[in-house]
Amino acid sequence: MLDILLAANEAFSNAVVHSRQPRSIAVNVDASIDDDGVVEIVVRDHGRWRESSWGTGGAGLGLHLMHALMETVDLQTTVEGTTVRLRRTLGRQLTPLEGGLTAPARDRLELLARSTIFAPQPAAMLEHLAARMIPFSASGDETLIHEGDPGELFYLIAKGRLDVSAESCHVATLGPGDHVGEIALLRDLPRTATIVAQSPVELYALAREDFLSAITSHHASTRAAETMIETRLSGLQDALGHAPRLLG
Repeated sequence: MLDILLAANEAFSNAVVHSRQPRSIAVNVDASIDDDGVVEIVVRDHGRWRESSWGTGGAGLGLHLMHALMETVDLQTTVEGTTVRLRRTLGRQLTPLEGGLTAPARDRLELLARSTIFAPQPAAMLEHLAARMIPFSASGDETLIHEGDPGELFYLIAKGRLDVSAESCHVATLGPGDHVGEIALLRDLPRTATIVAQSPVELYALAREDFLSAITSHHASTRAAETMIETRLSGLQDALGHAPRLLG
């Protein structure tokens, strides 16, 4: 029960402290338990969480901590606000992917296997990462990443398309199977582009620690990630006609 309370407190703290441009200061918290002992806590605010608050300091342990404490963590953002849905079965000890792979876990594994960065990883690491991935959805025209912000998450696109721009210049369009966010994490730079959902999108996010521990511990994945970064930075420079300002 303490784990559930800590996760709920973290969700509430993020809603109160880290919401970007809230329409209202109100935060709604609903809790329920079903006949199987599954506790569900839903926290709704009227703003959008700043990514830079999700991985550092105090309540900023955020999604990473919630994911460690709960069986499932679902995050949805719309123009109306952000909703976090936490689920955990009372008395159940968390073990990664116990009892075999569920359908959502298989979907996550397939998405990881399609990625040039993660495809070289051994099966055990892919299963570990699938268990750590955070479901994330956003409505059309929602901004997922702001150019110049610190980066804390890596995203894999499951459904929908994202528009990539830098310095108000269109750079690329990304779709299912593509990923975004590796440059800021691996190079320790601010976000080099702004990412906006063209339409409703479904993504999976990995926290900085999970992403870096997997990529930097595997030579082929490191090489694939560095190749992707060089390609994207080159494309960014071609689109802008000059070196990106954030790269100095």
